[in-house]
Amino acid sequence: MATTPSFVSSPKIGIGTCTIAETGRSGAVTNTVLVYTAGASGSRIDRIDVMESAANGHTTTVNTVSLWIYTGATYYLFREVAMLAPPTPAAGVAGFQTSLTFPFGLNLQSGYSLRATIRVSTGDSVNVIAYGGDL
Repeated sequence: MATTPSFVSSPKIGIGTCTIAETGRSGAVTNTVLVYTAGASGSRIDRIDVMESAANGHTTTVNTVSLWIYTGATYYLFREVAMLAPPTPAAGVAGFQTSLTFPFGLNLQSGYSLRATIRVSTGDSVNVIAYGGDL
């Protein structure tokens, strides 16, 4: 156990854009998108934003974004976010957006990464943005 606390020494933002569907919910996934890679001494993620990035701001299709922790050998399903479609598609209607916050941090050890997938491929894309830093 460390005798002194570790703090974020270098702020970092990781971004991944999901466009291809992944229907698996076990460790055998193939269409993951890299969002954030842990630094040499590990990393801490404080918040993750999930946002539709379709050309018109949204789609009419309900979707699910899955977040995975990848150890370098195995994928572990970490969280899922249900994306609700807005009632009336229009250029002036905001697309889906939500945030996941981790008050005590999501700590990734060196060699680990955060990955994302979407369940339904609609031709639109979904951005997953992780805010944190390297220890």
